[in-house]
Amino acid sequence: MRVAGLANELADRGIWWQVGGFTVIGCASMAVLAEFAGSDSRAFLYFEIAATKLYWSFVLPLAGLFDGVRKMFEKASELRARTRERGIAEGILRGRRNERRRMRQALERFGVRDDASGVVTLNFTPEVLEFLFDESDESGE
Repeated sequence: MRVAGLANELADRGIWWQVGGFTVIGCASMAVLAEFAGSDSRAFLYFEIAATKLYWSFVLPLAGLFDGVRKMFEKASELRARTRERGIAEGILRGRRNERRRMRQALERFGVRDDASGVVTLNFTPEVLEFLFDESDESGE
């Protein structure tokens, strides 16, 4: 791997999620340590030991947590994209069905059927053209 591609590789691995997560936890820890400094509470003493002496042991679990959150958001965006694509496909199908129905109505209303051959002829009169190419929404949707 070249150094030029390192930033993209780290971004793909969620390095910015990890940097942001460590920053938030570091700031919150500093605030707790400053606020409760000198407290004799056992919970605070455990927290102080963990934050000042054992912080290195939490690096990997926190990195895993941040990466898991990043992947969760990626999956959610994939779900939204799939839902959007499915909605578009359903809309296209509905539009095609409606247009087929409209064309069938035009043939039934304006077409002339030859009983001998079964051929339907559609003469493009102004009334037919208005029906076929009217841009107003007749369905009321």
